[in-house]
Amino acid sequence: MSSSDEFDRLDWQTCAVTALPTGWVNVYKSQDGTWWTEPCPAILVQEKVVNVRCFNGDAMEYGGFERITRTVYATAEIGCPGQLVAVGRDTYEFTTTADDWKCQRDIYLTIERNNTT
Repeated sequence: MSSSDEFDRLDWQTCAVTALPTGWVNVYKSQDGTWWTEPCPAILVQEKVVNVRCFNGDAMEYGGFERITRTVYATAEIGCPGQLVAVGRDTYEFTTTADDWKCQRDIYLTIERNNTT
C-alpha cells in the first residue's frame, strides 16, 4: 500500500457498516500477474470533513467545512482481527462473489494469455 493510500484511509471515519453474506471476496492482482482473493466482510459508509478554501484575488480564505461521504468495500485490518478498513492496496481490483469470481477468473486469465502471445 502506498503512503498516500494509508493517509487517505486514516483520513476517513466509518459511520455505518453493512455486513455482507458469506461468499463475497475482494480480488487482488500482484505486479507479477498473480491473482488472489480475501473475504469481503462488509460495505463501509465513511465520511470526512474537509476545509473549503476560496480564493479572493491573491488571498486564500476559508469558507468553512464540508462533510463528504463515500461507500467502500471492507477488508480485515492486517494484524488487528475484527477491525474493518476500506480496501486500498495498490493491488486491489474489484469485489464480487466467490462463485462469480470462479467464472471471471478464467476469463481474465484467457484475456491475459491472449495479450501476451
